[in-house]
Amino acid sequence: MAGLPLARSGAAVILDDSSVDPVTDAYDHYQFTANSTVNNGQDYSDNSGPPGQTFTTPGGGANYTLTVIGFKGSGQADGSIGQSGWAFRISSVSGSTLTPISTFGIPTSLPGNFGLSSSNWLLLSLTDSDFLSLLPSTTYAIEAFSDSRWWGFGEAADGNYAGGSAFNSNSGQRSFSGTSISLRGRDRAFFVDLTPVPEPSAAMLGWAALGIGALRRRR
Repeated sequence: MAGLPLARSGAAVILDDSSVDPVTDAYDHYQFTANSTVNNGQDYSDNSGPPGQTFTTPGGGANYTLTVIGFKGSGQADGSIGQSGWAFRISSVSGSTLTPISTFGIPTSLPGNFGLSSSNWLLLSLTDSDFLSLLPSTTYAIEAFSDSRWWGFGEAADGNYAGGSAFNSNSGQRSFSGTSISLRGRDRAFFVDLTPVPEPSAAMLGWAALGIGALRRRR
């Protein structure tokens, strides 16, 4: 995992686990219903070709801040897998090609309690300088791997999420070395928390115009 930005104690990247579904709003993307089916070579955190999910941001003209990404476990894992050595990648998608935007690596020691079970949610939260701004009406991809032991990613039972699909990239085992993807024609149990970026209000724009006018008059 050389070269990956690492989370530190008190840093903006937070890795957590939860036994309950995340709280959602109208801007979030998710597929919560997971079944116990796991496809060998496609749904494990030690795959050659890490598991991922594509999603499409809402339209409407506003950009969106990406704050949390998550995957739900399938109930299959190599014991109680720990927090060490997880890595996440966020990319934009064009056809079957990924353009990486940011990669987050999680070191072997983080503050707080972390007890990821085989069926919990694995959640990566971004804050402060690690926030990512995403364009509207654009397809993105999230994927993850672990560099020790293995954990099964949950497959969605109904597959009704219309904005994307489960995929595996052509990266090597426990790495993000590739940028092409194979779509799986189904969904993973996943969660993406999006917050619309507020546009400047009319009042703020008006005050800005007055300020520019005053500056010009002083010159």
